[in-house]
Amino acid sequence: GATKSFAEFLTAHYIRTWGVDAVGLRFALVYGPGRVRGASAFVNELLIRPALGQPAQVPFGDDVVDWQYVEDVATLIAKCLSIKRTKTPVFNTRFCIRSIREVGKYVQTLLPGARIDYEPGTFGIAWEADDSLLQEEVGFTPAYTVERGVLETINHVRRRHGLPPVVIPGPNVGLDAPGKGAISR
Repeated sequence: GATKSFAEFLTAHYIRTWGVDAVGLRFALVYGPGRVRGASAFVNELLIRPALGQPAQVPFGDDVVDWQYVEDVATLIAKCLSIKRTKTPVFNTRFCIRSIREVGKYVQTLLPGARIDYEPGTFGIAWEADDSLLQEEVGFTPAYTVERGVLETINHVRRRHGLPPVVIPGPNVGLDAPGKGAISR
């Protein structure tokens, strides 16, 4: 957290002093292929171990977090690189707020034999950031629901380990909120 704050301070200094055109993005829980470490990499326990048929012991089981799929994060970064200078130098991001246990239940619909246990507690940060300035100045809408991102992540892991892909068990299964889209078959 301290290094992120310092980076924002340093960027603001460069903007004021030399007119550098820069945009900062405050991401929350980025998950998906390629995410192997970092403070919020605990989500790997919830997705990767069940994808491989292994039991999962998931920390922070009482938390509700902002799920940000890696493809959407990359798309947002690319969009910020292609737009004109923004008024705001640093933006909060907000994609899909869901509880760890809700997503775990969805994992179990995809992998009915998955054994997932939850440790009590929360991660200890605020996940529900106000992204209204990002929406106003950049206009970004995530393309991946948490269901789609979870399915993509599980199938990516399974492909890498020579396992067959998981198929969606049927219509209307999952967590999609109204207006958020659904997973295609």
